[in-house]
Amino acid sequence: MMILLILITQQMALILARMARTNPLIRRVLLVFNSWWGILLIYSFFSPYGGYKISTDAYFLIWIFILVFNAVFIFAKSKGYTGTTITKEGFSTNYSEKGIVRQYDILILENKIITGAICIAVIILIRYAIKYSTLISLGSILNARNERYYVGGLFGTTLELLFYNYVVSPFSFLFSFIISFSLLYDRIKTKQFWLSVIGIILYTYVGANRFPVVLLLVNIMYLWIIRSYYNRRKINGKSVSRFIRVVIIFCVGIFGMSYITAFRRGMIGFSLDAVIDNFDILSNQMLGYSIGPLSGFSYLLDSDIMRNHWFAGRAVVLNGIDELFTYILSIIGIHIPCAKNVLGAIANEQYVIGNRSMNALFTCIYWFFSDFGYIGVVIFSGLFAWVEKKMVSRFVNAPNIFSLMLATHVLYFMFMSNMIWQINNVDSLLYMLIICLLNKKVAKIGYVDAD
Repeated sequence: MMILLILITQQMALILARMARTNPLIRRVLLVFNSWWGILLIYSFFSPYGGYKISTDAYFLIWIFILVFNAVFIFAKSKGYTGTTITKEGFSTNYSEKGIVRQYDILILENKIITGAICIAVIILIRYAIKYSTLISLGSILNARNERYYVGGLFGTTLELLFYNYVVSPFSFLFSFIISFSLLYDRIKTKQFWLSVIGIILYTYVGANRFPVVLLLVNIMYLWIIRSYYNRRKINGKSVSRFIRVVIIFCVGIFGMSYITAFRRGMIGFSLDAVIDNFDILSNQMLGYSIGPLSGFSYLLDSDIMRNHWFAGRAVVLNGIDELFTYILSIIGIHIPCAKNVLGAIANEQYVIGNRSMNALFTCIYWFFSDFGYIGVVIFSGLFAWVEKKMVSRFVNAPNIFSLMLATHVLYFMFMSNMIWQINNVDSLLYMLIICLLNKKVAKIGYVDAD
């Protein structure tokens, strides 16, 4: 059975990671990835989404993805960061929790440009939230939800929609990191924290999107894993308080997603009974979003809907760049199909999967295969693993606030690989680019005392 081959491959990979003397933190990340995929595969085998069993061909492609990802993640060279060595001021190559927190205070909280940008983003989101609320009052919630993704009511022009996607959306990543870091490192009494809370609520509200909440919870999970690895102290009052705080925020996150679920089903205003009643629906949807992409992926493959479009990397590697480039060309009258839009349009169709329906979420493998066939699954799985290993090992070798931001950012997409491919959307690329530029600037001038 192919599923046994996949599970054995995962176990062998974890053994090899230990034999190869991979850094323990990197091994933990790999363990989370394989455990997550393993649980989903086992559950979907015994209880497939909509009763649609995963085919042997689909299992084979999943096996290729798991095999290549693990191999590259384990054996890709983890080169240390060779930035400027600074003794009195700058970054230490040894982990220092006080140093990272100090960097966060000076480079994030005391940075007037970042704080100003957060304020502007929140103001923009308030404007769109008011406009979105007006659309809801004039028509159905379902129609208003679709306004988030199309030109018409919420966005007057394509340029305005792209502005929201390219410039406003990256702040959702920053909001999530600030909230997560503040919760785990006792920085909740800051204006940046509360502005980020308002920002993530508004961003979630516009379009009734639950993924920002998932992003926040995943960020908290990975920051907790990283912090617990380095901070091996005895249990004390602060650690217990911090743990309780994380549990509470997870409960609030689940409650928030339940509220959004009720809102998406027509609830106007707030009703505690309606939110509680939608917990069962939310749990079913969470399970469906987790295992559904596996059965959906198999359906697209079995039905010949998923095929090799020979984009040769335009949809996976160039993704956001290709989207931006084709839009710029269209302005001057040159119309080239955007690879991301072509594959996205196929995925966004509603497909009947057994006795249920699904769209949009068909695993990252759907993108790899549709972009370049079997070769794409091999190449892009390896490239995906290399990027993840590069970003995590960058933090391990040169722990600072910006390498931590990059690591938690890419790990979110690693966790979401069973659903979709979005790591190099324009908003994600812009967020990573800004972090890298800030990191280089600080490393050059030596701004923070790491001790």
